[in-house]
Amino acid sequence: MQPRGKRWGVIAAVLLGFTFLIALIAYQTVAATGSTEPAGLKPPFTFQIDDSLSASHSYVPVPPTAQRLLTETFESGFNPSVGVTGTATAWRVFTDTGSANFYWARVEPNDTDIYTDTAWAACGLCDGSPGSRNPDTDNYPPNMGTWLIYGPLDLRDYYAAEVSFNYLLDANPAIDGAGNSDFFGVGASDDGSVFDGFFRQSGNLMPSGWLTGAFSLANYAGKPGVYVGFYFRSNGDANLGKGAFIDNVSLRAMPYLKTFLPSVYKAYAIATPPPAYFRNYEFEGAGGGQDFRDWGGAYIASAYGQALTTGRSGNGMFLYNSLAYDMAMAGPDLAAPTNFEINVDFKVFAGKDKGRYGVVFGAASNTFGRSGSTPTFNVNTTQYRFSLQFPDAGTGSVPAYYVLERCGGDGFNCAKLIPKSPLTGVPVTGNWDTVTIRRVGASISILVNGAPLASSSDSNYVGSLEFGVYTRSEAANSSSSPLEIHFDNFRVTQLP
Repeated sequence: MQPRGKRWGVIAAVLLGFTFLIALIAYQTVAATGSTEPAGLKPPFTFQIDDSLSASHSYVPVPPTAQRLLTETFESGFNPSVGVTGTATAWRVFTDTGSANFYWARVEPNDTDIYTDTAWAACGLCDGSPGSRNPDTDNYPPNMGTWLIYGPLDLRDYYAAEVSFNYLLDANPAIDGAGNSDFFGVGASDDGSVFDGFFRQSGNLMPSGWLTGAFSLANYAGKPGVYVGFYFRSNGDANLGKGAFIDNVSLRAMPYLKTFLPSVYKAYAIATPPPAYFRNYEFEGAGGGQDFRDWGGAYIASAYGQALTTGRSGNGMFLYNSLAYDMAMAGPDLAAPTNFEINVDFKVFAGKDKGRYGVVFGAASNTFGRSGSTPTFNVNTTQYRFSLQFPDAGTGSVPAYYVLERCGGDGFNCAKLIPKSPLTGVPVTGNWDTVTIRRVGASISILVNGAPLASSSDSNYVGSLEFGVYTRSEAANSSSSPLEIHFDNFRVTQLP
């Protein structure tokens, strides 16, 4: 039997060794994974230009089914912190020296609708109270610099991420005596100090209406403590404008697929889950399968018709009309979710001058129907229509214009949310182009072949409403020379 003192000495040595082992394991774990505490912001901030971040095609694409980490529409609940302290994820405002009264803030509903419920770089106080600023009448001042920053974001569990937003810009590109110009920049930071991003430095873009911007966070995926920043700076000259406005900021990210392997490795293939579409029409199987039957099947008449044809891959559908100034529509007589994304592939088989084709959405329940097994449609209902339009003369198969309309019960006299505009800056071919419509609340965004085209805001017809496709002919159409459009892969995705 050991003396009591020696026995306690042995126990103490064992406990000390065990404590050291636990501390060593904890140290190695922290050293391997890094601190979980997000980095704080460290002003003054630096904006570093990297225009490649705006080229989303250069990075891993972020699909519509990605997880949405941020949706900001600058409504009444928007309340950023005026200051950059703290590490809770939030919006924060910071101004450079001399800009204390001019900073990003919400424009409250006291001004022109186009500015209401947006964030304005030169707002400061613009709530309609005496002495507050008004974007209808006020410009930004010289020598201002202001940041609107969101974060920190923990992107360690994501392999791809993307920020999209709508913006108006009225910034003078003149260079002052110090070599500086006015500009609007957007970027990201993982150290809380230097923001890498791209910028727009140009004249007045506001007559074009709201534009859509997007940039990739691929360089920041897998990292903790990531911040997104919107920056506006003016130089010292007197060439001024209204500055920058942003709205509908969205951040989507794709999480890693985590797989827990057994202790004995076996080379099992990991199945890739199919996309979770709300509706997915590919028209495959015998006779087009159930998809074709959902769209009413084949119907051929003297004025218009729809039938199965060769699609982008496998089968597709065609829609034609053979009368001058005629319209033909097709749809499954089903509703999309309130917030949705529609993707559809179109191919021009026979185009006509001034003719148009495109997507119907937000349509009333009596827009599409069935008379027995015969598909029917009613052009004179409430609905939205996005159109690709052919040139004003000739029979070219490549559209040259686009239009976004809201129809209030008269299918041929609709309000132009986006008037007839040239298709510039997007790769349109007429040979299997993909049109994308995104609807979140009142915000409507349009992409062609993955490239942002235009956006609008309209809340007249919201909720779970119907969708489809349509064609509209003009004077050159005839029974011997119909307008015919093929489509395939009509997919509807539910958005948060």
